[in-house]
Amino acid sequence: GSSPTFSVSVIAGQPITYQWLTNGVTVAGAPGDSIALTHCQLNSPTNFTCIVTNNYGKLTNVWSVSYLPTPMASYPQAVLADQPVGFWRLNEGPDDGYGDNGIICNDYQSGNNGIYTNVNLDQGGYNPFEPMERSVLFGETGLSFYDSYAGQIQGVDFATADGANAEFTVAAWVNGYSGAQVGGGTIIGKGVSGVNDEFNLGLNASKCYQFYVRSADGTVYTATNNLAPDSNWHYLVGVCDEANGRVSLYVDGVLLGSTAIPANSGLYETSEPMSIGSGITSGTGQDYTQQFFGFIDD
Repeated sequence: GSSPTFSVSVIAGQPITYQWLTNGVTVAGAPGDSIALTHCQLNSPTNFTCIVTNNYGKLTNVWSVSYLPTPMASYPQAVLADQPVGFWRLNEGPDDGYGDNGIICNDYQSGNNGIYTNVNLDQGGYNPFEPMERSVLFGETGLSFYDSYAGQIQGVDFATADGANAEFTVAAWVNGYSGAQVGGGTIIGKGVSGVNDEFNLGLNASKCYQFYVRSADGTVYTATNNLAPDSNWHYLVGVCDEANGRVSLYVDGVLLGSTAIPANSGLYETSEPMSIGSGITSGTGQDYTQQFFGFIDD
C-alpha cells in the first residue's frame, strides 16, 4: 500500500536522457531522474532499472525490491494510511539468540531500512491481544549492554534552512526498564547525540522522557517532563511545530512537555544516519553508547 520513489543522481555532460524499466518493461512517461509508484501491492514490480545516456555513453543502475504484507492490526494500518516519511514496525524475527546482527530493520513505508546490532528480536508488543504485534528489546542481549541498536538508516531528513519552518512528528511505543537507564539514552535520533543531531526522542540527564530538536543555527529546544521509564508500555509522540512556535512531547495522548521555538528557525542538517534504540556518540557513526534499555515497537 505504500508509494515509494526511486531516483538516481547523475554527474555527466549534458544533455542527459533517462529510461526506466520495471521487470524488464519500459515505463512510458518516466523520462526524468526519478520514478514514483502508487499503492504498491504484493504483485507489483520487483526489479527496477534506470538507463542514463548522454553523448559519451550510458550507465545502468538496477534495484531489486521485496514487498511486505499490509499489517492487520489497527494502529499500523492507521499510520500507513497517513503516508508517513517512514514506518519501522520492529516486528522482525525469529530471534537468533546471538544479537541478530545484520538482520534488516524494515521500513514499511519508504524502504529506508536499517541494520540490527546486538538486539533481541521477536519480543512481546504493546498490544497483548494482537499476537503478530512484536517488538525489539534493546540493551540486553547477553553479548553487550551497549551498542544495541537499529542503525544505518538513511533517507530520513527534516533539515530546513533558517527562515523556513520545520514541521514533523516522531512517535514510538516504548517500554523502558525502570531504574536501568542512562541519562541521554536515545529511542529515536538522527545525528551525533548532543552534538549535531537534528532531533532526538529519548531520555534527559535525569532519565526522564524528552524530545528535542536543533534549529538551523544549532540551538536546542527541548520538551521534557518528570516521567521516567517504569517497565510499562507508553506511547511517545514528539512534535516539532515551528509555524506555531512549539516543540511538544505527548505521552499516552497527554501533553506532558512543551517549549517555545521561534518560527522560521529551520532545522539543523547532518549527514549522520538515524538510529533506533541507541544514539551515536561519535562522528564516525560507529559508537552507539547513548543506550536505551527496554522494548520499542512501531
